[in-house]
Amino acid sequence: MLFCHACGDPAGRVKSMPALSEHVNVYNSALNVISERGFQVWTVDGGETVCAERGGWDFSADNPISLLGLIGIFEHAHPDTFTDYWWRPSGTLDYRKLPREPQPYESVVVRRR
Repeated sequence: MLFCHACGDPAGRVKSMPALSEHVNVYNSALNVISERGFQVWTVDGGETVCAERGGWDFSADNPISLLGLIGIFEHAHPDTFTDYWWRPSGTLDYRKLPREPQPYESVVVRRR
């Protein structure tokens, strides 16, 4: 199970899980969101790869959550036609340069108690 270290105290002890984590128990939720957005969904390679298509735009990933992320990028970019690197955003964030901890916040998981 994945835990958000930001949800813990400075010693790294976990106080709560995040509101949602990537885990196999979320796969069906992701598949249903993809389907409700109008995509056909199927697997290949004996279920090792999950795929989706809508309007000729096709996507594949190792799991349904990653597939939903790719579809989210597509829906955010909303390209009219295929071009190389259509998926690259104009933003400035770089994965290699992300901060190592978040700004202070209180998780909704903690807030509900």
